[in-house]
Amino acid sequence: MKTLILILTVISFSALGQDTIQSQKLDSLIWEKINEYRTSIGEKPCSYFESSKMRKYSQKITERNSLVKVGYHSDSVGMTCNGECLFQLSVSGDSPGVKKKVEDALSENFEYLSDQAVQSWINSSSHEAIISYPNWTVSTVTSKVVISQDKKSLRLDCSYHCKSAETYETKKGKK
Repeated sequence: MKTLILILTVISFSALGQDTIQSQKLDSLIWEKINEYRTSIGEKPCSYFESSKMRKYSQKITERNSLVKVGYHSDSVGMTCNGECLFQLSVSGDSPGVKKKVEDALSENFEYLSDQAVQSWINSSSHEAIISYPNWTVSTVTSKVVISQDKKSLRLDCSYHCKSAETYETKKGKK
């Protein structure tokens, strides 16, 4: 128990000196870029940005992964969603490139971050299959950006969750 309290205290104090960005704007931009990709390969775009149960689930996955060095997938794919893609990006240093990425994120210019997430999923055959699967047209994206107090590092964690419209409508109708 003492160890748990110590860990939570360290996490709390380390978070005090950071800028944290959880932005619907970034989430929507990633979602739009996924739809642009789907359209470019001849698939219909996702028709619905889910903002209730699946989004809350996705936010939990993103938040959990932002606290660990290496993110991990959930064990609930199939119950809450049909597909899941995770992405982590870390940049650090004193270079002008890192400073620009930090400044862009702080000013809500999310082009670089959204491009990196989507391109990473496109470059991975298993993730590309998930984001382009024709039947999975209800989806959500959640993200968290953490910038160090000294503005020399940035970390992005994001999650994409999707399901078929039929599955979504069936579960929605049961509420």
